[in-house]
Amino acid sequence: MELKELGQNALTNDPRHITPWFNRAGLGGVLIPSEAASDGFRTLTNENAAIFDSLLDEAVPEVPQDAWSNRSSYISYLMSPVEAAERPPLATADVNLVKEVLTAVRVHGARKIIALSGIPGTGKTRLARIVADQITDGDPSRSMEIQFHDSTSYEDFVEGFVPRADGQGFQLRPKTLRKINEKALEDPGREYVLVIEEFTRANAHSVLGELLTYIEHRGRKFTLSISQSETQIAPNLIVLTTMNPRDRSALSLDDAVNRRVHRIPVPSSVASLKEMLFSNLPPEVLDRLIEWFDRHLEDLPVGCH
Repeated sequence: MELKELGQNALTNDPRHITPWFNRAGLGGVLIPSEAASDGFRTLTNENAAIFDSLLDEAVPEVPQDAWSNRSSYISYLMSPVEAAERPPLATADVNLVKEVLTAVRVHGARKIIALSGIPGTGKTRLARIVADQITDGDPSRSMEIQFHDSTSYEDFVEGFVPRADGQGFQLRPKTLRKINEKALEDPGREYVLVIEEFTRANAHSVLGELLTYIEHRGRKFTLSISQSETQIAPNLIVLTTMNPRDRSALSLDDAVNRRVHRIPVPSSVASLKEMLFSNLPPEVLDRLIEWFDRHLEDLPVGCH
């Protein structure tokens, strides 16, 4: 295999700097010498070269396209195994709920918005981030978040005009949906995730724009309202939202929105509360709190996160 087949370095054009895959595969100098030779290159010994040859015979590693684009993406790619190793395991109370959301993503994610529905304090945002992390293999470049509020508009979510840096008029800029959707369209082999917090706080019809119609028709192209650019919703874009079903705006969602939303209830959980506070409270205090929480769980809209 030629070295160029492993990709170019995103940080420099100096040929003495090794490629992203070699940086990762070198294991911090274990396989690739940390010190360069007199000519400035780092050279594999015959013994270690044989190790690489055997690995490459099995499969050529896939380097994300983002790793070639800029320094931050390059560093993120190199550090992703470390971040994955440092990621804490799921709490027992989370496992089944995460599985339920991931199943819904597989069944409905290609044509519906997946909405995590629960009262404040039930851990909806945390759950959405855990699921997004699992879908994207912990790659932060493949997910984006936005929080809706009363004044969120189509121009904040899809595309809109912003002042130029020099103060001379305005320029059209893609916003959250268009940015993540374009990345997903350019990388059809991997899934991307858009997380919308407080989904029902905004006027869903006016903010979602084309997403409301074309999320269930991924193969159909449409024209964006402002730029008049032609595009489509990427089939590999998963849209996760959080919502409070007791919000007045949630109660007023019409059939057009509800038909495109798959809701997953996120209940308050005694098990989640116990696991969260186990190391923070004395046992006798935790027992009294759990007893109170369990007793009033059916009567009071209380969360635990």
